[in-house]
Amino acid sequence: MTVPLNDMSLYDASKYYHEIGMRPHPLSKPDDKRASPGKRPLVENWNHIGILTDRQYEKHFMNNKCNIGNVCGKDSNTTVIDRDFIVKGIWEYITEGIETSLFVIQKRINSRDHLFFKYTPKLESKKYHALGFELLNDGCNVVLSPSIHKSGQRYQFNKDPADKPEIPSSMVNRIEEICKDWESLISKLHFCRPAFQRFFQAHFVDNTKSNPHYRDMSVFHGSTGRELELHLFAELKRNGATEKELMILCMLIHLEEYDSQKSSYQIDKINPEATATTDTIKKHPILSQFSIEKDYDCRMPNISNEPESVENSVEDNILPIDIELLKECIGEHNFIIDFIDYVDLATDAYPEYAFQNAVMILSTIVKRRLRLNLAVGPVYPNIWSINIGLSTVSRKSTVFALALDLLESNDFGILLPGDFTPEALVSQMATKTVYEKQTKNGSKKVEKINEKGKENSSKGFWRDEYSSFVAGMTKSYNQSLKEFLCLCYDCPIKYDRALRREHFYLEDVYLPINVNTTIAALSEVVNSRVDFSSGWLPRHLFVNPTYSRESRRMNLMSEEQVHLRNKLCDFLRYMDKALNVGCLDVGIESDALEYWNDWSEFKTQQIQKAQDEVEAAAFGRYNIVALKLAILFELGKQYANTLDSLSEINDISILNSLSISIESIQCAIFLIDNMYMKYFREVKELIELNNLQNYISVTLNVLKKKKEITRSKLLRATKLSSRDLDEALRTLSEREQLEIIIDDKNSKKPVTLYRYIHRCDNDVESEDNLFKNTCGCKNSSFAAPTKKVNCESIETKLTQEQIYRFCKNWECKSNKHINSQNYVVVAEKCCQKHKGNDLQRVLFFVSKYAKIASTAFSIDHVDEVNSS
Repeated sequence: MTVPLNDMSLYDASKYYHEIGMRPHPLSKPDDKRASPGKRPLVENWNHIGILTDRQYEKHFMNNKCNIGNVCGKDSNTTVIDRDFIVKGIWEYITEGIETSLFVIQKRINSRDHLFFKYTPKLESKKYHALGFELLNDGCNVVLSPSIHKSGQRYQFNKDPADKPEIPSSMVNRIEEICKDWESLISKLHFCRPAFQRFFQAHFVDNTKSNPHYRDMSVFHGSTGRELELHLFAELKRNGATEKELMILCMLIHLEEYDSQKSSYQIDKINPEATATTDTIKKHPILSQFSIEKDYDCRMPNISNEPESVENSVEDNILPIDIELLKECIGEHNFIIDFIDYVDLATDAYPEYAFQNAVMILSTIVKRRLRLNLAVGPVYPNIWSINIGLSTVSRKSTVFALALDLLESNDFGILLPGDFTPEALVSQMATKTVYEKQTKNGSKKVEKINEKGKENSSKGFWRDEYSSFVAGMTKSYNQSLKEFLCLCYDCPIKYDRALRREHFYLEDVYLPINVNTTIAALSEVVNSRVDFSSGWLPRHLFVNPTYSRESRRMNLMSEEQVHLRNKLCDFLRYMDKALNVGCLDVGIESDALEYWNDWSEFKTQQIQKAQDEVEAAAFGRYNIVALKLAILFELGKQYANTLDSLSEINDISILNSLSISIESIQCAIFLIDNMYMKYFREVKELIELNNLQNYISVTLNVLKKKKEITRSKLLRATKLSSRDLDEALRTLSEREQLEIIIDDKNSKKPVTLYRYIHRCDNDVESEDNLFKNTCGCKNSSFAAPTKKVNCESIETKLTQEQIYRFCKNWECKSNKHINSQNYVVVAEKCCQKHKGNDLQRVLFFVSKYAKIASTAFSIDHVDEVNSS
């Protein structure tokens, strides 16, 4: 069918488009030497253009000077689907049962086209390059016939665009369904291992010219290709991908050879547990190209019914932070990366501390001057950080001092004194304090104005030892201070609070917290059940690295270190000046916001299934922390933009355009999932074990002093809660250190008495004392020791932390709790894994971990196990 429009001059065609209600506007010539030849709009504000005048038509289109474009949307009554490449399976599904002969199609080559429909608001403008199409609607540009492509090919319609049909509602629904499923698949890709992420990105997502792998489906041909497809689908299926989502991937891989029935059958047969091992990935000719030695293991926990499959202990589960991967995500020339390098030049500290303190420097320098305006309210990048590690050996205080030096040397005045008590902290942040003063004539209200209160309310709180500060909040008259701090975390504009006999008034609160402590010290001052479930501790980001690292000797400060410190200081001075103009709004790219929303929804569903209140309390804060981290990553990127011209920049133009990119939000989410949530769980469980041992120690001390004691007297003597005492009594009973007696002789109502049983055969106290000596801690046998203890009868003494982590990993991977049927298997495997020969001791601590009866742990039974 010949369409007269295709043979018209550009001037006549543009006038015709105007007559049928479209919004034509001029585009650059096809041989233009600048960017986007033949497609670049020439008129300013082209996407808001009205009707062109006759003079404008003559100027741009007479003598075929320019190409013609149309502004899609409501004004032109046009919605366009731009099919860059046509995927058979996708479009067979979308157009099933629809009469496609009525479609108005514009082509220049057969493999791609534009589908023209009457305007519909149901389809939002968006690019789906991986699926082969774009949705062009309100404010988008589309080239019109008889324009010429830069290759010399002419755009041509198959029908008059005046006859464009309405898009069928079923077609709209299927397009939305396909797009939603694809975005869901992309969100689940994040949980896969990096080799699969990089492979997927290269072959399906990254359409840059420098990427040679994009849309190369030949890698799935042959036996190696079929094996690759199986590994990819198993990895995705294991991490939550549905059949519908994987069917889309089949459509993209098999293109013209796609068969829906065959694909559905093969997807159903894939075992999500049969994923490729690390060795398989490294040896695979394709996947090995996208693997690096220090890949994070991003897979979800491996749930297996076979205990024998346990190969790795949990101490390998939280891997070191990958600095190279971090550079890829947030940029090599980022303030955070340079601070990590600066710390590395000075000390052999764990890089997790360097990363954490770099983030906290940026969080502190912001001082409530950046925000992301979500519909539910503004998000300010204030972060609470707890660096945990053994004193001296972890070097956390060294990194803390280096970070503090950068802030203090610039004299920013953005830090509160670190030696404040909790009460003093509140009073320093208050702009006004009201209290009652007793006089001869009675009491009267007195107002105390703090001129520095508003300034102090947005300063950071940094302290090298947090436990003593927390201990102050456990006093009876300070019980409400934790609630007060939790409210400060949300950065209220105005806040007033009554504490004891005083009423405090605060304004523009912004309180970043960066502190250090140890597991043993923190266990002394927090209640694992209350403080984790209440939301106070879940507001903190924990790092507690314990993996082996290479130690280094001390060196003198180098010129490189001095130079790097000066660069970091210059950047902070510039940022403080640039931000000193009020609060600036940070943007977020649409795909980044969608990615974050998809992740939040997915994690929320997981937590709802698990019904874990503590996990829910943590993620309720951590999902917002991901946005805060992303803001700080973007701020850190300005390091590269500003260093070369610090003296010349006097405005805040670069900060006005600050926007969260998809790379920054992906990096933040990756860290939340693979570092912060894991450390949160580990710290919680270690503190729970420490708390339990403290409860046991207190209860034992009372029982040893009393021949027999009732439960009510035991509660008063130990000062424990009913729940904590019950936990301690249950454990002592299981250890056979407690006898429960029912006395019904001298009372109408029987009385329950508790009596301590002294054990002589390698009793529990000697084990606990051994650990106390090893760990160097007062009341806790569950703080992580750093050295192994050698005894005459033992070749290798396992640390308590190794046993604890192995037990935790065994339960995770076997999906079973340790009980009397499998404790021997677990203990033996722990010994084999860590080459420990003291099976009795390991058996004892496996039972302590699992809280099971220890009647089977007699010397005779252990000898029997050893001989077998």
